[in-house]
Amino acid sequence: MESAHKRMGDKITTKNTCKCGYTNIKTIDLGATQKEKGSTKEEKKQFRINQDRFCISQKEGQKYVEFQRRLERISEMMKKDVDEKKEKRKIKTFTVFQIEEMLRKELNKKKYVQITFSPPEMGKDVIIEFTVQESSARIEYDSKKQLKKVIIEILKGTNWCLMSEGVSYRL
Repeated sequence: MESAHKRMGDKITTKNTCKCGYTNIKTIDLGATQKEKGSTKEEKKQFRINQDRFCISQKEGQKYVEFQRRLERISEMMKKDVDEKKEKRKIKTFTVFQIEEMLRKELNKKKYVQITFSPPEMGKDVIIEFTVQESSARIEYDSKKQLKKVIIEILKGTNWCLMSEGVSYRL
């Protein structure tokens, strides 16, 4: 995924583009809204106390207050963003046995038979190699593409994925 950032005044626009065609644009406004421009009585009182305590000028104090407001707004926006992403990513988790059964069932429907799985290889990730034979007479390229497509579709939305090497074809 590629990211591009542009800043115009108090607005930051981030554009994320994936090679698959997905694009996401987010804009963050760091400027104070009309409602926030005025200080409340409590803020003024707190400022006077801190002004004597830390020896800061009116200008420096106002700058700090604005910075705090912006920081709070960014924090709220980030929390919203994280919550939205969590809702979108409802990932179903499956055990090794469950995923093997699911693959067997779905691949049999697509005429891929005699599926055998090697013992899981435990490391940073759990890697399970498998072998499958097809019962139809397809061309090698079509067979690999179809198998890859079926497996990716089966594993979509789960805690499993097809490794980047994909599918290999042997005789």
